[in-house]
Amino acid sequence: MTNVRLINHSSVLIQEGNEFVLTDPWFENPAFGSWFPVPPTSIPPAYLVALSKSVENFFIAISHGHDDHLDDKFLSLFPKETVVVIPKYKSRGLLSRLKRIGFTNIIEAPPTGIKVGLFNIKSYINMEISRDDAILTIETPNNFIVHANDNWQEIQGQNFASIKKDAGKFGPEKTLYMSQCNLADGFPNIYEEYTEKEKVEI
Repeated sequence: MTNVRLINHSSVLIQEGNEFVLTDPWFENPAFGSWFPVPPTSIPPAYLVALSKSVENFFIAISHGHDDHLDDKFLSLFPKETVVVIPKYKSRGLLSRLKRIGFTNIIEAPPTGIKVGLFNIKSYINMEISRDDAILTIETPNNFIVHANDNWQEIQGQNFASIKKDAGKFGPEKTLYMSQCNLADGFPNIYEEYTEKEKVEI
């Protein structure tokens, strides 16, 4: 049975046997000048780093390069040979950022998927909505997980057909869908041109 534990925000730790995938690690660096991880991490970051060094298959999956989805300082604590899976973006920004941190084993997952240990990870990008956000699906031997954080729009077209087909192999009781229902830009709270009254109304 696959175990999924919320760490914070869009970060989860997925366990299948003695193998792990940590998604979107974010610990303490503020994002967008206004965001801190709330609630705080449910597993101490030191434990996650120690876990990555003590098991043979520990992977990191990052959905996209926004600061609330990867914390450079936190990531720098992990072994540099850790496999990091990212979507196959046309832009090389996320790839370059991870290389600057020092990671040497970065895999770009296409919509057809990439196998890492017991996990099959696929990425889906809707270029009409965003060029730098993606949905990740993580298939384990027992469960199907849709990591759609920062993707609150309706999934359509070939992306929807492919995700639905993969989920159909497991059924609803073995499928987990994670999404987001608010915007990640701090609007309107950090916008000084609005009064407090206007912010409350918005």
